[in-house]
Amino acid sequence: MNRKQQLNRSFSILLMALVWLPSAVQAQWNKVGGTAVAGAGASDIVYSLCAVGTNIYAGGAFKSVYNNATLSAKGIAVWNTGTSTWSALAGTGITGGAARINAIVYNSTTSTLYVGGNFTAVGGVAVSNLAKYVGGVWSSVDGVAGGGVSGGTSLGSAIGGSGGGWDVQALALDASGTLYVGGNFTTVNGAIGYNNIASFNGVSWSNMSGGVYGNITNPSISVSTNATVYAIAVIGGTVYAGGQFTTAGATGGVNNIAQWNGASWSTLTTAGGIGITGAYNAFSAGGNYIGWTQEPAVFSLAADATNKILYVGGEFTNAGNISSTNIAQWIVTSSTWATVGGGMSLPNQDGAQVYALLLYNGGLFAGGDFQQSSPLYAPYTGTSFIAYWDYNQWTAFSSPAGTAGNEGMDDDVLSIAVSSGGTLFVGGIFQHNAVNTPMNYIAQYAGVNILPVELSQFDAMYNEEDKSVDLHWVTESETNSRLFTIEKTKEGSQWEAVGTESGAGNSSQTLSYHSKDMDPWNGLSYYRLKQTDFNGSFTYSRTIAIDTKDGDSHIKLAPNPAESSSILSFLCRENGIAEVRICDYTGRTVQLFSYPVTEGLNSVNLRIDTYQKGLYIVSVNESKRTHSVKLVITH
Repeated sequence: MNRKQQLNRSFSILLMALVWLPSAVQAQWNKVGGTAVAGAGASDIVYSLCAVGTNIYAGGAFKSVYNNATLSAKGIAVWNTGTSTWSALAGTGITGGAARINAIVYNSTTSTLYVGGNFTAVGGVAVSNLAKYVGGVWSSVDGVAGGGVSGGTSLGSAIGGSGGGWDVQALALDASGTLYVGGNFTTVNGAIGYNNIASFNGVSWSNMSGGVYGNITNPSISVSTNATVYAIAVIGGTVYAGGQFTTAGATGGVNNIAQWNGASWSTLTTAGGIGITGAYNAFSAGGNYIGWTQEPAVFSLAADATNKILYVGGEFTNAGNISSTNIAQWIVTSSTWATVGGGMSLPNQDGAQVYALLLYNGGLFAGGDFQQSSPLYAPYTGTSFIAYWDYNQWTAFSSPAGTAGNEGMDDDVLSIAVSSGGTLFVGGIFQHNAVNTPMNYIAQYAGVNILPVELSQFDAMYNEEDKSVDLHWVTESETNSRLFTIEKTKEGSQWEAVGTESGAGNSSQTLSYHSKDMDPWNGLSYYRLKQTDFNGSFTYSRTIAIDTKDGDSHIKLAPNPAESSSILSFLCRENGIAEVRICDYTGRTVQLFSYPVTEGLNSVNLRIDTYQKGLYIVSVNESKRTHSVKLVITH
């Protein structure tokens, strides 16, 4: 089902700590509501989900939800995972326009719930497509009576439905609490000068340097799609906007995604490619139309602020200068695009879409309109409409777990959230799971709990002296942890064990581990950790690359260039004290400190946010040896 032909989308983003998820989750899909066949879920499409502790807020086009009996809840409701019951929010719900909520985001500092969509009132209070909910009271975001966004170009009934086309499609918050609003609109509180994205800092609105605009035209079928922002994410001081548009501020040719630094917009560019391009043309070789033709679009974004990686989902075949099928990652520190496995597709090669992305437990959930996801170096694996990426492969969610052919839902997943207790929730168009159990637009999958090991660091470095690879990892906590196995691969299809280290069992302390591969392969290879519990279950870490042909392998920095911090990794011959020195380009020492080290690989986090941008030299002196590396500071 091609969602561009019938509906709008939404997304919500929840950032969690780096914790592992099982490669095979032992659970199954369950209803959200009563136990009766028709006594669960919602009465219509769920576009957005937002987890707030044990509560899951659901927004959409529904008029009611079900606790066996029908509960009136127009457009928004809350599911309590502790009591397993639905509740309506104060007032009469969402009314006017298309009466639909597309996006929800929560500010935990101010206990404020923000909602956006297509409506003219919420809880009986007049607003315009945007509102907030604080202490059981609805109001406009800025307190202006009837305030909000409007004035966009109607998208037509295919997407917008009744009530006009302008609406809010995306909401996001930065660390200061500034609210970012995206969609299809040209005014805020009736004031012009806004183009599909705006921000509110609690006092005043900003048009964000003119916003984004420029319609996308598909010459194959002579259809023009009006500029719309479908997704927003924030990493540090940079705001990323994705959707369908050609221009951001004064910058043209951005191709559906752009970044804003608080003063101006710029492209996500690599040599040979800009932005998100390419889409599926469902035409036969003779030119006969055989299906929907979709112009490229970004529908979802997820920000890994710690590792400075932006995950991008939508419908496209190219990200910058690489081929990437409907999902990709933008590496902020190196300004490069990379694939996420083999991407997402449909069996008939028609255009698939990724509508929702959620970072959780060190991996990535993806939801949308797809029935196949490709691991890095393996054949396609069936993952109907929902999948999980653990940095090595895509995992399906079958019901019950591990049952081939029973994966996922029977139609599109538009939103994803995980409760504080570790239950996965998905919302969308689907009415059943893959084994035809009625779900009614929302479902839950118990079993994605926070699992045994919280891994905060995993590094590797080639040691030229003894021709080995030194590996180092740090855990912040361990539960039932029996064993770590170091594995390596040359091409990704076959992994082999290098060695093992005993786990700590149960620990709430920060623990550091070291291991060596005394027989590394020449050139580029990959390493990962396999963590095994006492009950035999296991999980994998992310994969890291090592090239034995690199230059000075005794010292490295990552990220580099860097803005506020960088991890310095270096090899030492013996236990003792190392001297770390940072010099600017004139040779002036700006920082000098001593650091206790152990034989093998050591790491230290360098805080550089107070330094001026420019070129620096970082050197480490240990055991009468000095190794140096250049550092570029960009903030």
